[in-house]
Amino acid sequence: MNIDIDYIDDENICVCVSGTDHFNVGVDRELSREEFPVSFNGMNDDTDYDYDYITYLRPTFIERIDGDREVNMDRLRELIEKELNK
Repeated sequence: MNIDIDYIDDENICVCVSGTDHFNVGVDRELSREEFPVSFNGMNDDTDYDYDYITYLRPTFIERIDGDREVNMDRLRELIEKELNK
């Protein structure tokens, strides 16, 4: 199953499956902070950290716009989530 994703706005995307079926997909954004050490002072065991913010996108709903092909929604949800976060 090939999917193409077009971004509509911050909360919705349009997904085309195999060039024939189109779906409106709601997207939830999760922001997390990752901490990693950047320097270590061995004299007083002091470590300085830098932070990176990661946005993870997760589909919340999938609504068919057009097309009549049989599509496994669970598999489509997995593919969309994988494609959005690569």
